[in-house]
Amino acid sequence: MAYDATSIRVLKAEEVYDRFEWVRANELAKEYKKPLACVERAGREHTLSDN
Repeated sequence: MAYDATSIRVLKAEEVYDRFEWVRANELAKEYKKPLACVERAGREHTLSDN
């Protein structure tokens, strides 16, 4: 598969959060002034409890 300039697209912020969970985790860690590891762990626990 060949990539060229037409293959590139800028994602909206919401799309970035949906595709890359680590981006949202970093934002939450900064916003609530908590260690990233705590935010990631809480996210995993939340995901596990949803199933």
